[in-house]
Amino acid sequence: MESSTPDAPAPDAEAILARRMAELGVVRDMQGGLAIHRAGAGPALVLLHGGTGSWTHWLRNIDALSRHFTVLAVDQPGFGRSAAPPDDVDFDGYVGMIRAALDAAIGKDAPVTLVCFSFGGTIGLGLAAGLGARLRKLSLLAPGGFGKPTGRDLGNRRLRDDMTAAEKRAVYRHNLRAMMLAHDSAIDDETLSLHIRNIRLTRFRSIKLSHLAVIEDLLPRIACPVQMLWGALDPMPWPSLAHRIGVCRAVRPDIEVEIIADAGHWAQFERAEDYNRLVLDFLLRSSAP
Repeated sequence: MESSTPDAPAPDAEAILARRMAELGVVRDMQGGLAIHRAGAGPALVLLHGGTGSWTHWLRNIDALSRHFTVLAVDQPGFGRSAAPPDDVDFDGYVGMIRAALDAAIGKDAPVTLVCFSFGGTIGLGLAAGLGARLRKLSLLAPGGFGKPTGRDLGNRRLRDDMTAAEKRAVYRHNLRAMMLAHDSAIDDETLSLHIRNIRLTRFRSIKLSHLAVIEDLLPRIACPVQMLWGALDPMPWPSLAHRIGVCRAVRPDIEVEIIADAGHWAQFERAEDYNRLVLDFLLRSSAP
């Protein structure tokens, strides 16, 4: 992709989304106040996005996944076109809102597969722990849930009221690169416009839940096969990627771990072909011994 050019007119994010939804055959439904973006046919596969995001975190994955599954890409509460949760919502309450919407969308007894990213991985763990035998498989990309990463500095920049629109756009671009992507070349004007749209539609502070230390409690309670993936250049795992893998394997030794080369945090976007191949290999493989 070409690098974003700050002086060029910013593409219209809603127009981009309308085009991409048509290309992917995505239809938006509302269930329990949550926007669910549906594509494809087959067994139900639920996608949960990262913090300050929306279903658009999966734009480069829906086509591949929807060839085998009915994909339901959720705008989680307080993100995208979904309603905001109550101000005092806790972890269980937040998970419960998503569970209720999914039960309405696919049925309370329907089998389901979960594919989750970052903050969505934290929420997905809670959702998975309550689904029991309904849950076929769980795939987590760079999940949260390890506790507060005290001491981590991602080098984010702050907006100022006196900045021009172009200067603000440059800050958004810097922060997207610092947190989410390993290479400047991964950010074009459309990608940046969708990212800014996600920020502007965010009404829930995801770190309230993603910085909870829940993974050691929840992971052993999930009976189905579990895959965990990280981008090799992801700056988010703290104090290290090896430490986080070790924490997970200590409580669930059979997890399948995949490292995606030359990718940052948003690996399913930056290295979509590699991510899609690894996830589909895991999801489509028989779990019988």
